[in-house]
Amino acid sequence: MTFCTVARAEGYTVLVSRHPNLVSVPGGPHTHRGGETREAAYLRSRIVEISAANADIVETQAQTLQRDPAAYRGLVHATARVAHEVNHGVEVISGLSTHPGYPATVEMLMDAWRSVRDVVDGHYLSLARGRLTEVAARFLSACAAADRSDVL
Repeated sequence: MTFCTVARAEGYTVLVSRHPNLVSVPGGPHTHRGGETREAAYLRSRIVEISAANADIVETQAQTLQRDPAAYRGLVHATARVAHEVNHGVEVISGLSTHPGYPATVEMLMDAWRSVRDVVDGHYLSLARGRLTEVAARFLSACAAADRSDVL
């Protein structure tokens, strides 16, 4: 039995969150090839397909790209498309972070969030070791305000 099967049998919802850095493990079977981006190797690796086939929810950890909304959307959209091809019922969430290797701003998070709202079912926000909690709080307030204005 797989972890996902056992977890589901025990009544748990299965969320799989695999980071694109898995293709950066030296000697790993999916290490990115010369001229290939980490994101391209991640998509080539079939990690997304395997995750989506066995999970209720998959997360695209694209937060390192969040300062570039087009690149962020590109990876999130590609992983969501692949996940839904394998499992039409899987929910897809995208990762955001207050510090994905650089300090995030509220505007940066909002731009990334807006860029994929039509693609994902939700988001995961990492506080990255408790850094920039005030940015997280202001971002969440801005999201709530944006959602309220969409309803009105």
